[in-house]
Parts: sequence; structure tokens; C-alpha cells
Amino acid sequence: MSARRRALLALSAAKLQAQGLELRAMRAEEMVSFGRTEITKWAELVKRSGAQVD
Repeated sequence: MSARRRALLALSAAKLQAQGLELRAMRAEEMVSFGRTEITKWAELVKRSGAQVD
């Protein structure tokens, strides 16, 4: 990977972390599991809130 690309990724990571995101590397299986857990968690919250798409 080029130095320029590494610098851009580092800048992007810094911006995300400044917004409160926690970055960590995951294997594909871990990402799938994490995604399913998050969808379940947030779907229940959205359902209880009554939010709807216009």
C-alpha cells in the first residue's frame, strides 16, 4: 500500500475516532455476527420508537 493511501486511511480513522467510533479489525465471521447483533438491537429500538420512513 502506498504511503499516500496509508496517510488517507489514518486520517479517515482519526476522524471516525473523533466522532466516538471504536475501530478494530475483525475476521469476516466476526463481522457477520456483529452485524446481526446490531440489526437485532437497533431494530427493536426503532420499532419501540415508532419511527417510520417517509
